Amino acid sequence: MSVTHAFVSPKSDGSDESLAQPSDWNANHTIGDLDKGQIVVVFDAGNSVISGNPEVDVRVPGSGTITSYTLLADASGSAVIDIWKDIYGNFPPTDADSITFTTPPTLTSAIKATDSTLTNWTKTLAAGDILRFHLDSSSTVKRLTLTLAYTRS
Repeated sequence: MSVTHAFVSPKSDGSDESLAQPSDWNANHTIGDLDKGQIVVVFDAGNSVISGNPEVDVRVPGSGTITSYTLLADASGSAVIDIWKDIYGNFPPTDADSITFTTPPTLTSAIKATDSTLTNWTKTLAAGDILRFHLDSSSTVKRLTLTLAYTRS
């Protein structure tokens, strides 16, 4: 994200380059990664292995495009988490609203997984959308953390 000042200095730069110059003021300024966001969900069964098909619902804070996911577990195991999306007025999202199609976040006999390709995903998010994270299956793990990275628009 860049910022340009509303005021533009008409003065010329001085001869001492070690000092801030009017052209420095007039230039675009880059401010870190303010256009990056994350949505984090946790499935935690405490001291037990996660069972059943728990779900976590999250309201999307701002519009953007999903760029990757990272799935972390407390121990080596397997898990599949589908993500369903719908507008607030249609709450709750259902399996028919899947945004991951045939490539949901998946852990296969591992402790971590990541993907930035997101083949066949619907990646667009609108402010206020509801995401439902549905644990399709899991084995061995007691805690799963799924992070969706997205670029704000």
